[in-house]
Amino acid sequence: MTQLSKWGETEIREAVDGALAPLVGQALLGWSRAADLTCFQFGPAVVSPGSAERQPIWALHVQCSWRITRRGVIIAALGDLYYPRDYDRSARVPNGFDWDRDSNRLDQLQETLFSSERYLPVSGRRAGSVGAFRLDLEAGYRLEVWPDISLPTEHWRIFRHDGQVPHFVLEG
Repeated sequence: MTQLSKWGETEIREAVDGALAPLVGQALLGWSRAADLTCFQFGPAVVSPGSAERQPIWALHVQCSWRITRRGVIIAALGDLYYPRDYDRSARVPNGFDWDRDSNRLDQLQETLFSSERYLPVSGRRAGSVGAFRLDLEAGYRLEVWPDISLPTEHWRIFRHDGQVPHFVLEG
């Protein structure tokens, strides 16, 4: 695990940059989620050890704030999770809406962005302060991630599904 409190800013940036380097050239294939943890999937599908299931080779699990932008416009962000599908900001969020159970705006945006098997190759990366980073994607898209809590919890991790590389876990 990578604990920020033990490193200086330069060391953190270098570690984050190194952890993200293998994603350059890999395509963002989509994302899924478990509650409010978002799992971004990159690269060609491989068979995981001990399983017959094929999964994208790289996984980026994000447990902090993130957004996908394109040319200065937010296309999707973690906060969309907390609004119903087809939400109109002139309306109120319905009583009893449960973002984890009911169809929500984030799930709708994921379906729209990747509806036609659109894959977005990673063309570059940039590590920021305290574990934040951005991945530059094809066609002007960007995935930006930034830790948003001071507690010593996991912010994000990156790993290969085939187990050939240890998990890189960033916690604060």
